[in-house]
Amino acid sequence: MKSYKKETFYPGHGKGSGGQELVTANVAYLKGFETAMADISGSDPKAVVEAAKQKLLSTFPDMGGQPLLDWFLPQYVQCAGKVTR
Repeated sequence: MKSYKKETFYPGHGKGSGGQELVTANVAYLKGFETAMADISGSDPKAVVEAAKQKLLSTFPDMGGQPLLDWFLPQYVQCAGKVTR
């Protein structure tokens, strides 16, 4: 995406549309997400989801999208193996 010479992007993470700065911000978000989720795990799925949610909200306080987190995080926690047995 960084090499794509388009004037307007709608990258999906963050607010609105814009230029290459949104692509850069999106890459930073994805890397920040990976870092934020690196130490999230536990045996109680609901507690792991809540910890992940709080970590993301504190890491990205201006991002918004809490309803998306409520939908996405349970699947992420399960698929990423964040719940230990």
